[in-house]
Amino acid sequence: MNRSVFSIIRMTFQTYLKTRFVFWLIVFIVGGCIFFPGIVTDGASVRGMNRMLLCWTLGFSVFMLGVGMLWVSCTSFSSDFDDGRLAGAVLTPTGAFCQWFGRWLGLGVIAGSILIVVYAAVYLNLKFRYGGGMPTEQLLTQTDDSASAAADDLFSEMLLKGGISDDSAMEELRAGIKNRICGSYLPVNPGSARVWKFNAPKGGFSVENKLKVNFSYLASYGGTGSSGDIGKCQVLLPDGTVVGTAVVDDKVGGMFSFETDSGKMSECRYFEVVFTNTQDLAEGSAVLVDHGASVLVYVNKGTVAGNMLRSFLVSFSVLLLLVGMGLAVGMVFSFPVAVFSAAVLVCVVFVGRSEFLPDGEAVMTSHIAAADEKPMLAEMSLKFSRTMSIVIRKATDPIYSAGAFDKLGDGLLIDAGDVLWCFITAGIVMPMIMGAAGAFFLKRREFV
Repeated sequence: MNRSVFSIIRMTFQTYLKTRFVFWLIVFIVGGCIFFPGIVTDGASVRGMNRMLLCWTLGFSVFMLGVGMLWVSCTSFSSDFDDGRLAGAVLTPTGAFCQWFGRWLGLGVIAGSILIVVYAAVYLNLKFRYGGGMPTEQLLTQTDDSASAAADDLFSEMLLKGGISDDSAMEELRAGIKNRICGSYLPVNPGSARVWKFNAPKGGFSVENKLKVNFSYLASYGGTGSSGDIGKCQVLLPDGTVVGTAVVDDKVGGMFSFETDSGKMSECRYFEVVFTNTQDLAEGSAVLVDHGASVLVYVNKGTVAGNMLRSFLVSFSVLLLLVGMGLAVGMVFSFPVAVFSAAVLVCVVFVGRSEFLPDGEAVMTSHIAAADEKPMLAEMSLKFSRTMSIVIRKATDPIYSAGAFDKLGDGLLIDAGDVLWCFITAGIVMPMIMGAAGAFFLKRREFV
């Protein structure tokens, strides 16, 4: 079997490396990576050019490479069938899955080699033309109890104001606050504070780390006090030690950012960011904050080259998935039908990630019942659509959770665990399942 696989890989190299399609694909993609950013600029800002190169240019190049490899992989089996060049798996010692596996490895190596050239061209362009791009930062996550603790604090503050004595009303209020604490702007009244708890990065803080806190809010400008300050932000250790403090002025337009050293935070597993409304109790106004999005904390970690390597592995996983999909479809259908089927599968998998909300289901069900349609057929169709949506979402979650191009363009560190999970599931497991299914149908196709 090993000798047969290596023979198929060698034949795949010889077949597709000689084609003009692969040559012009390389020229088009690499040329676009080099010359396109020079034509389209974003005000010459570092952030704009960083996103132009690492998100849009690189993403479009990988997209075009994926389209090309999907086309080539669809032609691999289907063209051999149409020209009568494929020896039946029943008549040869090489099994159907072995034939798929050899071609998958061969085309995967070709796709990976082109992808290396693409990433190298983008990196060299970024380094020598735009000075290396933005520094890489890690977005820190809130602790599991951060939102619930903030909801309890806000609930206790509302109880102190009085006016609620019924137990059922108290529980309803508590539940409403916990449901709205993330995703809604809730008030921080003068003299009150809101606390966010964040996990320390994996491996802890180092002396070189700088902690950057972005604070966004909604407030009524003017009349906040003699100094115009609406509050202060503090970074605290679990024992209450203040690491950094910044005053929030009402002139900053709802967005405030400050940095602080993290040298004292090397031993802590979590820390707190506290905003205190320092306005006058009588004349001041509330500041509205969203517990889920108002405070974002970053720490400088990693390099652009390392982040591009992680993005490369995610992109390579997607290419392996597309190659495996194209080969499997080509084992079942003739070339035109194979290309059409592969395009439909790609649209379903990567474009059709929809969420079925309970409210939408209720509206659809009531509408169907009101129209006097057959409820059984409608219910079966709805259940099938929902099941397929859940399956597709879970299958593609490893790719989307990595967020390779968005994070790369924004200078955010791509999580190594997400990259590994994406490579295992999207780059190995899912193509193997498609190859096994294609081999199953190929054996039956030979007898037709």
